[in-house]
Amino acid sequence: MSTKNKLVDFRAVREAVSMERILDHYGLLEPLKRTGDSLSGCCPLHKGSNPTQFRVSIGKNLWNCFGQCRRGGNVIDFIASREDVSAYAAAQKAIEWFQLPPEKVYTEKAEDNPPPS
Repeated sequence: MSTKNKLVDFRAVREAVSMERILDHYGLLEPLKRTGDSLSGCCPLHKGSNPTQFRVSIGKNLWNCFGQCRRGGNVIDFIASREDVSAYAAAQKAIEWFQLPPEKVYTEKAEDNPPPS
């Protein structure tokens, strides 16, 4: 499937890639403390030192920094923040890194699909 003239389905990317996989990809999973459905530790984005300022909800697949960053979001937001790229570029990185099937993460552009007559 050619990805030319395709839009990224951000929801599909978010559903296919967990925060745990992203953190593991960056080598950041091990230092985090697991408590039930959450992970916590120093913020890997601003290199914080407070072991409770960065939190990940595994069930919700979301993260939040309560320290200097004051950011949070989903896996795409984390990659965008870590790599200093747009959400689109972050989604493309996730698609490449985790070899997500194109037919599941791309959709047709609206102008390529005219409404039925």
